[in-house]
Amino acid sequence: MNTEINLLEKKPKKFLPVLVWGLVFAVLLAAVVILLIMQQNHFEDRLAALGEERAQVEAVLEEQQVQYADARQLERLQQGMAEVQREAVPTIPLYQEILSLFSAQGQLLGYHFTEENSLVINGAFASLQETADYIADLQQYPYAAYVNLDSVSMMENAYQATIHVGIDREILREVLGTNENALD
Repeated sequence: MNTEINLLEKKPKKFLPVLVWGLVFAVLLAAVVILLIMQQNHFEDRLAALGEERAQVEAVLEEQQVQYADARQLERLQQGMAEVQREAVPTIPLYQEILSLFSAQGQLLGYHFTEENSLVINGAFASLQETADYIADLQQYPYAAYVNLDSVSMMENAYQATIHVGIDREILREVLGTNENALD
């Protein structure tokens, strides 16, 4: 039988440095994982805060857009109103002037303003001379471009006349002003 004799000293096992290095690596790995989790939580909180801030900014922006749209709509309405006032015919003062030319109440049977800048007046007159005088009075107004007698017919005890008056709207607005002035 063969016996082996080992004359070399047994070397102690070097687990301690590996164990120390392993523990250091595990601690460092745990620290990195904890740091990454903390960073992730921090960024998630920051992202949530930025989302809330974005929602607030969007709400403010939407409110400002509504206000801006309201302001633009108000401006357009004001421009439209100004345009209507510039183009409007002062009907109340015109009616009062037409009515003032009649000698008696009830002689004005009707009138209407047409799109072609003309006024059609239907009236009852006691005589043809009174009709002629009424037409002469209408011709004296600076805004009356022309005055035509369209028809005259004898009714029971009066003459019914239809008179067509051409109107210059600009002069009419200058002479009579606006409807608001007549209501004051």
